[in-house]
Amino acid sequence: MTEHLTGARKRLVRADEQLIALRTAVDSFVNDDPYTVLAEMDAEASGEFILRAHVLKEPCLLEWGLIAGDVVHNLRSALDYVVWDLSVYESGPVPEPIPDRSDWRRIEFPIFYDNSRYDGTPGGQGNVPRGSGPDKLWGVDKALHAEFRALQPFDTGQLPNTQPLWVLQELSNLDKHRAIPVVGLVVHTAFSAFPDLVGFPPLPPGFPPFEAEFFDLVGEGPFEHGANLGRMRLTGGLVIPIAAIPVQVDRSHAFDIAFDKGFPAYGGRVFDELKEMRRLVSAIIDRLATEFS
Repeated sequence: MTEHLTGARKRLVRADEQLIALRTAVDSFVNDDPYTVLAEMDAEASGEFILRAHVLKEPCLLEWGLIAGDVVHNLRSALDYVVWDLSVYESGPVPEPIPDRSDWRRIEFPIFYDNSRYDGTPGGQGNVPRGSGPDKLWGVDKALHAEFRALQPFDTGQLPNTQPLWVLQELSNLDKHRAIPVVGLVVHTAFSAFPDLVGFPPLPPGFPPFEAEFFDLVGEGPFEHGANLGRMRLTGGLVIPIAAIPVQVDRSHAFDIAFDKGFPAYGGRVFDELKEMRRLVSAIIDRLATEFS
């Protein structure tokens, strides 16, 4: 009966609400036009300009990191709720209040980087090692233990430290002590030069209009004042000594946020990473919901 996992599913709903809140906060920032792009003349290349970001408003990185932490917390908690419900179903009832040294206090969804830590070192008389994966699952039907092991980052056939469950685990641990570090990215899929150069008279008859060619574009870069975003070459029109030209940006894909480039998320896009974690947690809940009859 799926009501056993009501708490886990409610945690998913809370994670979705926080994802929406994060998306709304970032979109609100972008809609305030937090930066412009200027094409600055390159003195060493005739007719060429360097595209540079000019930051007008700093992003709310701390706030966004806190909201991302809320998403992570709800996803990680949803997994623990699943193991708790499975344990109560198989090994309950739960003593109330739960004694300090009770086995019930060790229950959690195991997430391990390597198999030796998951399996642990067997204790005397074949006891399950404390802190191991099977130890955290002591109350769950033993027939399900192989499935939990197969979900472990070390058992996917890929680099364990890049797997969504491991990233979720480490972000959860990080969030307990400080805000998850996120960075702003300037992301460009389209540029266009303004059709008229402000402050200059119209072109004389017979001269072709200015056309801008964009090249060597940076796919994404740090949201920093003066960041180099690529290059522009002007063709047509008149050759005029202009120091900088404003450039239009397709703002629908102009800004994003990413996790810090270091451990544990290695610069992954925040929304992409969190949505993949959410997808995986939801799939685990749906699968294990079938174990309640």
